[in-house]
Amino acid sequence: MLNNIIEEYKQKILTKENTELRNFFLMKIDEIAGQNYVWYFIYGSNLSQTQLENRLRDLEDKILQEKPGLLKNFRFAYNKNSKDGTAKANIVEDEGQTVEGLAVLLKKETLDKFHKKFEKGYDLIAITITVKDDNIQNNNEREIEGWTYISKSITNEKPDINYVKTILTGAVQKGLSTEYIDRFLKM
Repeated sequence: MLNNIIEEYKQKILTKENTELRNFFLMKIDEIAGQNYVWYFIYGSNLSQTQLENRLRDLEDKILQEKPGLLKNFRFAYNKNSKDGTAKANIVEDEGQTVEGLAVLLKKETLDKFHKKFEKGYDLIAITITVKDDNIQNNNEREIEGWTYISKSITNEKPDINYVKTILTGAVQKGLSTEYIDRFLKM
């Protein structure tokens, strides 16, 4: 009987349809070996599939899982002061507001490297992300602990139009709501 259960589980892990189960299994093995994983909430230009994949490839890593996510009691703003004199994406604490984005699971060491290489001028903060999860009942939402970036270096300048286009492309790719895109991301 135990052999049947093990064989059934093995088959589920090996099928292409069960990538989430396979990743979960591999993460548990890594966890036993001391590897740590974290959820990273993306709301700006890293929503662009191309940009995020290129950055992670540069760090010799990849996304392990991704889920649509919400960051409650914050709002999106183009107000981070950038070295090039334009504004970049940022979040601002704002009771009752919500930022739409993407929660991605990464190795903790990858997020640390990502921060040092690509997210200069931002602080990494601990947050609670509301994610949609098909495995959970109760409106398919649950809360997970994660990390995101926020900047205290604020500007009134406008963002570069190509930067905005990168965010809009990523927002559409990742399925952010049209209402949210129209209200917050478009200039």
